[in-house]
Amino acid sequence: MHKLIVAQLRSGTFREKRRKDLDQASWLLSVLSERRAYELWSAWDDLCRRGRTWRERVDALLEERPDAGASLDLVEDEFGPPAS
Repeated sequence: MHKLIVAQLRSGTFREKRRKDLDQASWLLSVLSERRAYELWSAWDDLCRRGRTWRERVDALLEERPDAGASLDLVEDEFGPPAS
């Protein structure tokens, strides 16, 4: 989750680093959804409990990287939706 949030904050001269952050986050979410699904779901739930702004930031990035969103969908299918 941290990589997604950091990527959202990068702009200007850090755009290339942002792309790298998104690539890493997507890969990590994929691996975690397969090997540590509950821990990923727990982190996702924790982020969602922090408020609407946090969720909106991550949702914007997930639209950019549908593969990352698919990994979160898998854990939601198994453990249920995160807190709203």
